[in-house]
Amino acid sequence: MIDYITGPEPSFSFNYLRLATFDLLPIAVIVLSFVFWLVKALCSRMSSQERKDRTIATVAIIWFLFYPTIVSYLASSVNCTRIEEELRLYSDLEEVCF
Repeated sequence: MIDYITGPEPSFSFNYLRLATFDLLPIAVIVLSFVFWLVKALCSRMSSQERKDRTIATVAIIWFLFYPTIVSYLASSVNCTRIEEELRLYSDLEEVCF
């Protein structure tokens, strides 16, 4: 499936796309929770302070749940292995470690 999307010779490493996705995940959580509670407040009678409190609580809970996964993935993305006297990224062996 990934080969179909990127073509026969991708111009970027799929590893970097996954890494960028994990980097942007906290921002997406903030935006989505804000939009959710804004829509909920518009559909029901909810004060702006209550909406703000629920948005902050939602973001804190979701970050608490996702934090170990994000940190472990980002830490594993800099894991290097030695192949033919050269250090390479373990998750993408075409990339050289610096």
